[in-house]
Amino acid sequence: MLQETGFRLEALGYLVYRHVVSLRSVEELLGGMITLWWTRIKPLAERDREKAQNPRMFEWAQWLAERVAERRTGTESEPAFRAHADWH
Repeated sequence: MLQETGFRLEALGYLVYRHVVSLRSVEELLGGMITLWWTRIKPLAERDREKAQNPRMFEWAQWLAERVAERRTGTESEPAFRAHADWH
């Protein structure tokens, strides 16, 4: 499951980098999950990178998680059901 998520976040990170998908959209939709996932998998990813001698494993997933974390630093995120309760 962790690797499957990693593969998906690799692709999503690259799409954000290439401006196909906005970082804001990804952050609003998946931001908390991405940062939590990276926090949990980072030690495993670093171990696997070393073991495989491949520093590029999960490179775009890490890049994306770091960009999302930068956007969230010092801000408090309100849940969508509250922030957009008046949407029609």
